Amino acid sequence: MLAKLKDIHEPLPPSAWPLALGWWLLLALVLAAIAGAIWYWRRQRITVGDRLQQRLQQLGNGEDFLAMLNQLLKEAACYYHPKDQVSILSGKPWLAFLQAQATQPVDRHLIELLEAGPYAKSFPIRYELFRDLKAFASAWIHTQEGHSAGV
Repeated sequence: MLAKLKDIHEPLPPSAWPLALGWWLLLALVLAAIAGAIWYWRRQRITVGDRLQQRLQQLGNGEDFLAMLNQLLKEAACYYHPKDQVSILSGKPWLAFLQAQATQPVDRHLIELLEAGPYAKSFPIRYELFRDLKAFASAWIHTQEGHSAGV
C-alpha cells in the first residue's frame, strides 16, 4: 500500500498575473476617469480662452476702454500664471510682465497707452491704436493658452 503512494508536489506559488476580472474592471475604470479628467481640463481651458476672446471683442471704445482692457489682461494672466505672483503686479512691473509674456515685441505707443490710459480721466484713442490694442490683447491671450493654468 505504501508503495502505491506518490511523492507530494507543492503547488506553484500564487502569481499576480493574470489579474482577476475585478482588477481589470477597476483598471479600466481608473483609466477612463483619467482620460475624462484630461478631456474636461482641456475643454475647460479652451472655453476660458474663448470666453476671454469674446469679452475682448465686446469691449466698447468708451472712456473706460483702457481700464477694462487692463482688467481683462490681468484676469487672463491670473488664470494662466500663478495668481499670487501676477495679481500683485501693477504699473511698470505689470507692463514688463505683459511684454515678457508676449511672443513679439510690443509697440512703445501701446505700452504708453496701457501705462497712462487707465488712470486718466479722459484719454482719447485713435482708431488705429484702439484696433492695435485689441489685436495685441487678442494675440497675448492666445499665446497664454499654451501655459499651464495658474494655481
